[in-house]
Amino acid sequence: MATEDDDKLNTLIAHRGSIVARARIARELDDDRLQIAAPHSAEAKEELDRRRHDRLLEARQPAPAKVERELEQKFGILYSPRQIQSDFDQWVLEAAQVAGYSVGVIFFDIDDFKKFNTEFTESVVDSTIFSEVQRLIVELCLHRGAAYRYGGEEVVILLPNRSLAETAIFAQKVCGMIAGTNFHIQEKPVTMTVSVGVAAWPLHGATLKTVLERANREERLSKEKGKNRVSIAPAKQDAERGSHPRFRIIDLGTLGGRLSRASAINSTGHVVGVSSTRDNKLQRAFYHDGVRIHDLGALGPTGSQAHDINDSYAIVGTTSTPASPQRGGPPYNGFVWKQGRMLDLGTLGGNESTAQGVNDAGLIVGQSYKSDGTCAAFIYVQGIMLGLPPLNAAKPFSFAAAINAGSVIVGSAMASDGEYHAVIWEDGHIRDLGTSGGTTSAALDINATSHIVGRAGSQSGKQRAFLYASGEMVELGSLGNEDSIANAINNAGVVVGRSWVAPGEHHAFLFIDGNMLDLNDLVDSLDGFTLTEATGVNDRLEIVGSGYLAGEPRAFKLVLREES
Repeated sequence: MATEDDDKLNTLIAHRGSIVARARIARELDDDRLQIAAPHSAEAKEELDRRRHDRLLEARQPAPAKVERELEQKFGILYSPRQIQSDFDQWVLEAAQVAGYSVGVIFFDIDDFKKFNTEFTESVVDSTIFSEVQRLIVELCLHRGAAYRYGGEEVVILLPNRSLAETAIFAQKVCGMIAGTNFHIQEKPVTMTVSVGVAAWPLHGATLKTVLERANREERLSKEKGKNRVSIAPAKQDAERGSHPRFRIIDLGTLGGRLSRASAINSTGHVVGVSSTRDNKLQRAFYHDGVRIHDLGALGPTGSQAHDINDSYAIVGTTSTPASPQRGGPPYNGFVWKQGRMLDLGTLGGNESTAQGVNDAGLIVGQSYKSDGTCAAFIYVQGIMLGLPPLNAAKPFSFAAAINAGSVIVGSAMASDGEYHAVIWEDGHIRDLGTSGGTTSAALDINATSHIVGRAGSQSGKQRAFLYASGEMVELGSLGNEDSIANAINNAGVVVGRSWVAPGEHHAFLFIDGNMLDLNDLVDSLDGFTLTEATGVNDRLEIVGSGYLAGEPRAFKLVLREES
């Protein structure tokens, strides 16, 4: 029997219903997954309690509503720009009662808006997509803050009692939701993106005018960097000292054996990967809940590996099956693990498959062999594995690595020259992302704003980490003029991966603010670790990966150092 949550997920998967309804559903599901996880996870319970406390405070201290608030006249959806100052003043007045109170300020502008007006006329655009965008923003801001039409297609959002980091995370949700929404003008589907700037009072100024100007400056910077992104004003002390983030390291341990490797991390800091068991004869998928490591088991007599985890704590990976030999070896099938149960995803007709990525709607991607011996990327939806279209029908080999909130999929596929190229699957179609001057490439991750990372052959003959955004593939460089690979990207555009520092030796890297940094140099005390690869990063800038500890591979987690 279908549950209420099944209906909600079906609506999100099928992109049915109004934009406002989908935003509401996404928020409800976010709370639902915390309620499910709370009895089993101290972090989930703490986050749920924090949200309830925040909502109680908001209920006790609502936005200024006892006086009539002025809506913008043309559309009557967002508040008037004249309302910004009075709301800001009221929230600043309340700040005097609360230590550490902050007001987040978001300034965004719709990218390339004139082209829509030219193609469809301003009146048509205003009555369709611009109105829908405004309704979406109002729904996203509900119980969080207020949104104002500032002028033209510019919008300002104020978030009372939100830090700069919290405001930045909300700005990423705005950016990702708009980029991932299918709008329609006269029944024609269109996509839209926004460039966003983030600042906060009193961190970036004592007056609304000063903070707005700072947020506007960051919005223009987002435009200059390629649009469809968020730029965050640095804290004054960071700008003055030009410092990079500093981390402390957490040893994630093992399942009793000698080695472990972390693969991915979700937004609450929970980690998955693979570890050897006590006798060191098996390697099993593990889940680390922030307190201890758990063996997820396997469906067959031998091993399993976990590759990804979403914010509903669904985990995907590869497992041996009952048909696997006792001493190891194929067949291995993709699995999804949720609510304590591992499910075999099956295949596309061949003898093996693997699940690589899962988004928060529960859509799973990976690759599977087919009965004809070819290997094809797949998406798994509501119990059905569906093959994705190949890049080259004559050589239909492809692999899917990741899927974002907008159901955009990335991976690699064989091109007509017989080489594998990075590709993107969107709206049922595949597109070649090309290379960086070499012959091969592979896309490994995609964030909510469809920024893609991976590796690509360069003109120098090296394989280099890349970032693909706004139709352009950009090399990220390396730590030692050798090869590099970008494994993951968060919604703020922070990238992690590995880079060779010398032949045969590679280190984990962090790419932030245009710089590739050796993560070994950013940890105060490595406690015997050498960090060799970073495989996941979330929006809290928590990083997971693998390194060597006492000569053995070991999974690690990095968390931002608390300033004294």
